[in-house]
Amino acid sequence: MEQYEDIINLPHHVSATHPNVAVTYFEPDAKKEGGAYKTIQGLLKAIDDYGQCLVLADGIVIPLRLVSGIGIT
Repeated sequence: MEQYEDIINLPHHVSATHPNVAVTYFEPDAKKEGGAYKTIQGLLKAIDDYGQCLVLADGIVIPLRLVSGIGIT
């Protein structure tokens, strides 16, 4: 759980501004083993501490366990 500490604490500092973020995450392939790393940009709407996921303003939900990097752009 320590690996998510920086991400989970992020909204306490910037949640009021809904910052533009770049998130790199692993997207598993639905049909076979493996997948691909993707980077998307969007407005951070919330970090769901209970559900352990990032929620972007456009409705994209990314589980924290799949996130490999995040930065404010």
